[in-house]
Amino acid sequence: MKKFFVKIIVFFIPIFLICFLLEFTVRAIPNDYTYKRKYLETHADLEILILGSSHSLYGIDPDYLSKRAFNASNVSQSPKFDFFIFDKFNEKIDSLKFVILPISYFSLFSITDFGSEKWREKNYVIYYDYPNGSFSSRLELFNGTIKQKIESIMAWLLKDVTNKSCSEYGYGLKWSNTNQRDLHKTAVDAAKRHTHTVKNNIFFEENKNYIEQIIKKCLKKDINVILYTPPAWYLYVELLEEMQLEITRTYCYNLTKKYSNVHYFDFLNDERFLKGDFRDADHTNHQGAKKLTLILESIIKSLT
Repeated sequence: MKKFFVKIIVFFIPIFLICFLLEFTVRAIPNDYTYKRKYLETHADLEILILGSSHSLYGIDPDYLSKRAFNASNVSQSPKFDFFIFDKFNEKIDSLKFVILPISYFSLFSITDFGSEKWREKNYVIYYDYPNGSFSSRLELFNGTIKQKIESIMAWLLKDVTNKSCSEYGYGLKWSNTNQRDLHKTAVDAAKRHTHTVKNNIFFEENKNYIEQIIKKCLKKDINVILYTPPAWYLYVELLEEMQLEITRTYCYNLTKKYSNVHYFDFLNDERFLKGDFRDADHTNHQGAKKLTLILESIIKSLT
């Protein structure tokens, strides 16, 4: 029996070592999460912190803001992780004056760590030290295939291809060399994907709670919170479910009445954004991001 266990141990040791090496190497590949965490840890002089999902990641470029700003948003980043990032660095950023947060059509009714987006939780657990993640989010090897991990490692080692795709100030550059997608098709697909059951929605109260925790902490430190609903191509807007959109807008307007530091701007139907400003039906391209950022710049100046 003893010899049997020895054989088992001898058999599994190489497998364990290979897995450990893969995990260690994948984590070493530069990515947006490690970059953004390190930036926030070392820049206490920020005046503007941008949070949110891909709508702000690809929609707000700090290069066009006159105050020191950083874009800490990520794809599908829900209010839970917005609050986590804000709370983690709030005390370190002494000079913070503005927090910018998109409240999109889907923001109040979905979360990152659920359904098809659940795999993204590991990015916060592994690279931001988020303490409450599931067991499957503790390791890169639990997310994706071994083949994918090996391909990423080889691309990094042989071609210096990394998983970092943001600018110095956190703006998303991943789409910088891609053409505009079919606005009609992406409008239909995105509207369907973003529409949720609003009655008794299990995430509604949770998302509101995290948003208001950010607002309350900002209020104590005299920090302005700019909430905005991002611009979108007209067809996407036409396909949105009226009740879900109305609940979102009403909630945001009510926050401006409840908290003196909250300012809400609805750009969803803004006619200043034209067809050439969109990468797809609900995301701006670089041109649209510049336009949106400059609009926010004028709002910030008016509040200063």
